[in-house]
Amino acid sequence: MEMNIAQLNRNLPSGLVTTVHWTASKTDGDFTGYSYGSIGLAAKDSADPTFIAYEDLTKDQVIEWVKEAMGAEQVAALEAAIDGQIEAQKNPVTAAGVPW
Repeated sequence: MEMNIAQLNRNLPSGLVTTVHWTASKTDGDFTGYSYGSIGLAAKDSADPTFIAYEDLTKDQVIEWVKEAMGAEQVAALEAAIDGQIEAQKNPVTAAGVPW
């Protein structure tokens, strides 16, 4: 599963990121599953030694924050849901259309 960051909400002028908007996707051949969400982050003081200034953030760091905030169980459930989307595309159980 690949995660990306769509947008960050932050406070000015501290640069403290408060909300992360993320996407997650997975491709298996011609089939793709996708999810979008947002998650709030715990507030930090800019004096906290773990504080990272907005301009110094990396995509990988923010993805790690998202996964930590979600927790391992929710990350696993997200991946399972995306896998389910792909499986449903591979083996559809419904169809639409007309017979003529």
